[in-house]
Amino acid sequence: MSKKLFLLPIVALALAACGDDEEVTTAPDNAPTEQDTNNDEVTTSTDAPYAFAKFSFDAEYSATENIEADYSNESSGVEASYENDKTGERLNGDDAFAYLEPIFENFTFDSSTGNDEVVDEIVQAFNLETNYTQLEIDITFDDGSEREYTHTP
Repeated sequence: MSKKLFLLPIVALALAACGDDEEVTTAPDNAPTEQDTNNDEVTTSTDAPYAFAKFSFDAEYSATENIEADYSNESSGVEASYENDKTGERLNGDDAFAYLEPIFENFTFDSSTGNDEVVDEIVQAFNLETNYTQLEIDITFDDGSEREYTHTP
């Protein structure tokens, strides 16, 4: 019995340490949020700082070199991550959001912007070298539309 009581706090601590470290604690107050409902209804905000609730891109340079960014603002909270295999940079949570926020604030595209314009703007904003083998972008805009962009030079 005493062994079980001893193991219980250790197991609880181990599980707590396995939390999601991509959670952002200082998200913008008026960022659009995607509601997790059965019909995937998305709320829109006309004064939102970004035109999207979810954003991700993956620029693949080789089998072992990628540059990736992920941002999600849902009713359960904001998550952000940024990884650059070329520089070894790995950011999660508040650090990733601090890196991504000034880039997102300068985006001018929305759900009606043409594919090439969106790709060009993201390549420039993240200073991506254009020798990638493939660029994949997924965006859920604040109007509820979901767009996927793929570019191969």
